[in-house]
Amino acid sequence: MPTLNWIGKDKVVNHHHEVPFRVLEHKYGFRADDERDTSETKSGNKIIHGDNLDNVLYWHRNPERGRGFCINGFINHYPNFIVRMKSGRIVVIETKGKQLKNDDSKEKLELGKAWARKAGDNYRYFMAFKQDPLDGAVSIERLLQIMESL
Repeated sequence: MPTLNWIGKDKVVNHHHEVPFRVLEHKYGFRADDERDTSETKSGNKIIHGDNLDNVLYWHRNPERGRGFCINGFINHYPNFIVRMKSGRIVVIETKGKQLKNDDSKEKLELGKAWARKAGDNYRYFMAFKQDPLDGAVSIERLLQIMESL
């Protein structure tokens, strides 16, 4: 079988091994009442720790309605994050605050779990709450523990 070769192929094919990375630090914040204020909020945002996991290749913030990855079903669901693990697995994550523990979240969780079952072993879906998750969902801390093992 023929092989395609070109000048610099090795650099292109292996470039991802050379890309530098560093552990992220939470050095900023966001305040809805003053968007210009980016000082530390002491929010305890845990999701940034997921980017620091050694087995995460990259995180992608999924665009909102109509522009990103959508799980189609009895509702259209655009999860918040798509994560590629170094193992090759794809993890799809929907994050929620306590105030969003409602029927819409239950439907999204049901649809996401059904998608993951149908998609196969290399795909995972999680709905993560900062605290007090719905049945079938996880806390942010638990999500990070699970992702460490993927």
